[in-house]
Amino acid sequence: MQSTQGLQQLGHDTSLGIAFLPQKANLGQMGGVKLSESSVLHAGVGLEAGYDTNVFFQNNNRVAAPVLRVVPFLELTNGERGGAMPTGLYYDLTATLLYREFLTDDDNAKQQRAFNPVLSALVDFNPNAPLNVSLTDQFARFEEPPYGAGTGNITRIYNMAGLQLSYAPGGGRLQMMLRYSNMVNVFETEALKYANHMGHDLTLDLSWRWLPKTSLFVQASQGYIDYFNPDDAPANLARQDSYPLRTLLGLRGLITNKLNLHVGVGYLNGFYTGSVQNTSGLSNLGAVAELSYAPTPLTKLMVGYRREFRNSPVIANFFDVDSPYVSFSANVATRMMLTAFARYEARRYRGSIVPGAEERKDNVVQAGAQADLFVANWFFLGASYIATVNDSNYQELFPNSAGFDYTKHLVLARLGVTY
Repeated sequence: MQSTQGLQQLGHDTSLGIAFLPQKANLGQMGGVKLSESSVLHAGVGLEAGYDTNVFFQNNNRVAAPVLRVVPFLELTNGERGGAMPTGLYYDLTATLLYREFLTDDDNAKQQRAFNPVLSALVDFNPNAPLNVSLTDQFARFEEPPYGAGTGNITRIYNMAGLQLSYAPGGGRLQMMLRYSNMVNVFETEALKYANHMGHDLTLDLSWRWLPKTSLFVQASQGYIDYFNPDDAPANLARQDSYPLRTLLGLRGLITNKLNLHVGVGYLNGFYTGSVQNTSGLSNLGAVAELSYAPTPLTKLMVGYRREFRNSPVIANFFDVDSPYVSFSANVATRMMLTAFARYEARRYRGSIVPGAEERKDNVVQAGAQADLFVANWFFLGASYIATVNDSNYQELFPNSAGFDYTKHLVLARLGVTY
């Protein structure tokens, strides 16, 4: 197993290298097998071929390889194609499998064959009523290359479940949302089992609509993070349970017919137990500022900034992050889907990693674009590109280790059928 010092992204960048395929016929097009008056089964498969310039996240001794991915999926729902939900009960159940193969003579890369399943479920009771209850769950198992060339991989199971109650009496001027979330993060990789944990979170969101489509809101979230195997952690990476508190006060909603604003500021605290470093100073400040513009119903441009702290299960205790971002999406003539995004994250890790060394600082840049064209209602062609750059002050401490400074490009062309 490679050194865990480079594993700064586990649990946070699950989208790294994954471009999402269309999983149903395009907007406004019919499809699926009707199983009953209300239930429809959708199915399909996508085939991707491309090139990964840095399989093992290391600039020294970089390994590049062609990559092949096959993505079958199933979806069972009683929702309408245009997105409208029925009254009474709405459900949407999906199953996806991502099979990945590196087509190379490099022995380490050849061993990175992966089968990554994702199962998700949404059940919504009275979705259009003032009082609404919804249940959600998503299960995923990831097999990803290690940080540094090797025949082993990093295998992780992730499950997120939620129960949400929403209430909007009268005309909806006052709204309340109460949500409980449960997260389980389990590494099958032996050297990382000390990071296995469960998280509980209870969130209350209250809002008052003081303009026709603009609301003042206050949000409070209390969590509990419980590590399963803290005694297995290396001495310099002690795992401690915590009771994270997050609050936010702000404004959200339309300020014109096409312009949407979401701004807020709040108090954060990790409340870590034991003798590990806790949140203090600017780590206790949370903020969000997001502006989106929709010139048409199917086109959206968004720019934003977020400041928060995140629990770090593998190294340190947590890290502060400042992140500006921008994204664009468009559906052209209900045939072509275009998306693009870019984001920067300044991560400042808090807590011991290397005794006597300065705190770790990483600068992460990620950008990508994707285009899919439905040649027919059931057949699409597409391409995607994603780039990731990580720059860390710890590369100087570990000049021969992977996962600190690296640049990674992933280019894919694809075709698929959906019904």
